[in-house]
Amino acid sequence: MKILNKSGLYSFVALYAIICPLIILHTFGYFTTNYSSLYIETRPPGASIYLGNSLFKESSPTTLEELLPGYYFMQLKLKDHQLAYYRIWLAQAEDKALDKVLFLPDKPIAKKLSDRVFENLTTFFVDDLFIVNEGPNIRDYFFYNWRYDKLMPFISEGIVPWGSKVLSIFSVRGSEAILVKCDALGVKKYIFLKPLSDSVLVKDITDLVTGDPSRIEWDPKDLSQLFSFQDNFINRIDLNSGRNSPRYFEDAIGYGAYKRGVLVVKEIKTVKVYDFEKNKVIDLINDPLQGRFLFSEGGYFKVRPLFGNVILFLGLKKGSLSLNKAPYRFVEEGVKDFIFDYQLRRILLWQDDKVGIIDLGAERLGVSQTPKVIWVFKGANKIEQAFFVYQGSHIIIRDDNEVFLFELNYASLERLNPIVRVKEGSSILYSEETGLLYYLDPMTNKLISYPIIP
Repeated sequence: MKILNKSGLYSFVALYAIICPLIILHTFGYFTTNYSSLYIETRPPGASIYLGNSLFKESSPTTLEELLPGYYFMQLKLKDHQLAYYRIWLAQAEDKALDKVLFLPDKPIAKKLSDRVFENLTTFFVDDLFIVNEGPNIRDYFFYNWRYDKLMPFISEGIVPWGSKVLSIFSVRGSEAILVKCDALGVKKYIFLKPLSDSVLVKDITDLVTGDPSRIEWDPKDLSQLFSFQDNFINRIDLNSGRNSPRYFEDAIGYGAYKRGVLVVKEIKTVKVYDFEKNKVIDLINDPLQGRFLFSEGGYFKVRPLFGNVILFLGLKKGSLSLNKAPYRFVEEGVKDFIFDYQLRRILLWQDDKVGIIDLGAERLGVSQTPKVIWVFKGANKIEQAFFVYQGSHIIIRDDNEVFLFELNYASLERLNPIVRVKEGSSILYSEETGLLYYLDPMTNKLISYPIIP
């Protein structure tokens, strides 16, 4: 009996010596498999999912559970669409999302919107409107409103001579109104146009325009006050009173409508905001050293209020891009243009050969982070336009006469996809609301819409 008890004691001690360390190690995370998960969502839905050679029974949208950490080669397949390839890294116990996958159709269905033959398509940064023209005269110009699938002529016969030639079009981002400068039988005319749902509001403001301005700006929310620029001075045009105030501001190298007033960049490198009665409201930049740093290239600066008191300055002489917040100068030269996404608070900018993004959204999320330019795409020939697509997950790029869809997700193995060729020298418009790309066909010169987001 004693031998049996002694044997049992030895067994218990041995078992304890083995199990106790295992329990302690398990408590600290050893011997535990921390699985990862991957959420997949595609547009359109219903894609088959392959990880390596393994086909999952679920189709998108779905969550793949209990995945071991590591790299995965993924194929997403959808009938009648191009394959999508990704190389995904999953860390231990990571829950990752791949939720902005856009499938391109094998045979896209482009739609002809008009039987007319157009020379050019012009955008003025309003989501539901753009301009097309059949020839050089004002009678050849139309607004196209995709919301109503409607072409509306600029003017009716009799407002200005029917053969008046369009010389230039002034527009402001976010404003549905435009100002057309035309040659009416040797006389320069300025016609203010605002398209409505079924007609175009027309106002001849020629008598209120002084000289031959190179730029004309207004507040998109207040069409009563216009400001023209010529020879470094700014004139005010009050459409309510029908009064023109020449040389309203002098020694200016840039300006823009701002918070029911006007923002002026002065030659002495200061930036001030005035109300419509020339009373100073805000000193945005009053430090001479900072001003000289921001505006050192000289020439004219395009001014764009973004949000709050954050202002963007684009130098037209060399293409510098600056903000009135640290680090202030973001690009030294070469920027051709930019767009700003208010919801994402991201700037999309481009040079001839590359596209960059400045993310200003960190502060809104409570993150202290100094913004910088991230060049997301390089190697183009001559970029003319770019648009954010699908909530900022993709970019449409017009490189000369070719249009590409570029995916920002670095896990994608085929990020750049050709879409269409467009008429030489004509612009394109992408609408996030419709998910359609609008352009002129290079062979027929017809107006076409092309589905980007199904």
